[in-house]
Amino acid sequence: MDVYFYIFNFVPLKICIVYLKKVKSKGKIYLKLVETKWDKQNKKRVQKTILNLGRLDTLIDNGLPFIVKKLAETISEELKENKNYPKKDYPNLKDINTITHKNTVNYGHITYRKIWNDYDFGHYFELLQKRSRTKFNFSDYVYLMVINQLLRPSSKLNLWENYHYFFGIENIQLQNLYRSLDILADNKEDIEDYIFNRNKNLFNQQIDVVFYDVTTFYFESQHSDSLRDFGFDKDNKINNVHIVMGLLIDKTGKPIGYELFKGNTYEGHTLLKSIEKLKQRFRIQTIVIVADKGLNSKMNLKEIRDAGYHYIVSGRLKNMKNAVKKSVLDLSDYKTVEKKDLSIISNYDEDDVFKYRVIDYDNIVTYKENPEDKINKKIVLKEKLICTYSSKRAEKDRKDRERMIEKAREIIKNNDKSKLKHTKGHKKYVDKQYADKSKEADYQLVLNEEKIKEDEKYDGFYVIQSSKEDLSATEVIENYHYLYKIEESFRIMKSTMQVRPINHWTEKRIEGHFVMSFIAFLLERELELKLLQNKKNRAPEKIKEAINGLQFSILNIEGQEYYLRNNYKKLASEIMAVLKLKQPENMLNKTQVDTYMKQSTKT
Repeated sequence: MDVYFYIFNFVPLKICIVYLKKVKSKGKIYLKLVETKWDKQNKKRVQKTILNLGRLDTLIDNGLPFIVKKLAETISEELKENKNYPKKDYPNLKDINTITHKNTVNYGHITYRKIWNDYDFGHYFELLQKRSRTKFNFSDYVYLMVINQLLRPSSKLNLWENYHYFFGIENIQLQNLYRSLDILADNKEDIEDYIFNRNKNLFNQQIDVVFYDVTTFYFESQHSDSLRDFGFDKDNKINNVHIVMGLLIDKTGKPIGYELFKGNTYEGHTLLKSIEKLKQRFRIQTIVIVADKGLNSKMNLKEIRDAGYHYIVSGRLKNMKNAVKKSVLDLSDYKTVEKKDLSIISNYDEDDVFKYRVIDYDNIVTYKENPEDKINKKIVLKEKLICTYSSKRAEKDRKDRERMIEKAREIIKNNDKSKLKHTKGHKKYVDKQYADKSKEADYQLVLNEEKIKEDEKYDGFYVIQSSKEDLSATEVIENYHYLYKIEESFRIMKSTMQVRPINHWTEKRIEGHFVMSFIAFLLERELELKLLQNKKNRAPEKIKEAINGLQFSILNIEGQEYYLRNNYKKLASEIMAVLKLKQPENMLNKTQVDTYMKQSTKT
């Protein structure tokens, strides 16, 4: 156990701490006077023993407490009375008996301030402030809401009551937080355009593949309006109103843009508006949209091609023609992929098998140009079907089906006919067995063995549809695999960042909250990427925890404030190093901490 001595030696921007260290040896406690110093060569703090004081019990018996107290008093009096001593060369003696703990604050938000400054958000939001003719510092309010969403998500009211947690933030007004949301909502598209162009120019962002998916955010309410409504909710909150979000990200996981839709909007109908945004606002010439099965409708694919873009989507193999299914399920023409040729199978075991084949496919779309037309039109979308077989996936499919069969058996055992309002999921394996062919008499529940055997044939098989014929099969597979990043994005928003609960009720405030969350998500992703580029792949929740651990304990010693840096995790040190931010010294006075924060947050 270490016992800190009550002498702090303050030198501008450089601090040395002297403390007493207890050392146990053969059942006895010995005291050493130890000094900590920063080893620049090895980039770590090292201890140096200044003096071995001896056994603690002997020192106490010989009057050490009295000696130490008198020594401090004598030196303090001498320094005050004798002006010949240059004060800067001597310790500023403080009695630790006067220490009181005032508060604990977070300085770790400077990590996000560094990325904020890289995007030059301060200058950009100053321009928006002038446009909106507001008098308060709009940029500071947006920054505060963003770091709060990233580090300790809460309502705007709670943020206002506890904003002192973020060191260096001062004098905020609650109404200005709400007013800032209004300004963000009014400038949503302008903000998205700014971020897109900033990424393109500053970070050399190459947009050739865009990933799109949809999720829902529910409200603690049953009141619907022009934005919130009842519908299919992905969090299974069927009794709550919600909104639908369609999100666009690039291959690295950074957001490009998003749209909010009324809660009863079918997800397949959200894609067209987002495509129009890409076409009109971002002026991207060549692009491939990657989406999952939920967005794979023939009209969606037609609209993507009509816009001049291409697509990579999950195919609905079981809905395809029998001739196509037969060809897909025939493994004789499949090519085995080596681990070196496809990064997504790098985590497969040695015994696992991954194969693929490519089939030319004519996707026939029947449609009407106008609803009143009596005659349907047909077009053919030329596609490549990239068919894959994975032994690892086959095992997963088998286990998933066994779990569903077990649930189906439970329904049959309990003769629970009320559960058969639909035949989705495990209920597809429950069949009705009638007493006669009329199907009017009573029926018994039995296991659908034919359906089970039919599904077994598809174990391990997966089909991806691609309209981009010059992409190789492995490129298509790789790009489709990156779709997990958008699913991961939604998880981060809902869990780590806790975008909901959404404590706003007007449409504009709700929209402003999502714009703010969009900016916060961008900073989070940017920090993840910087760590990844330095071979430090860390989970968002761990990053959040590490940054929250960068704290000062504000102490009052003899009427003056001092800032004691708390212990922090190794990841926090790695984050600071990657961003080229220096850790503060162990103990700072007010002038020193102000200088540190100013240097760390300068643009």
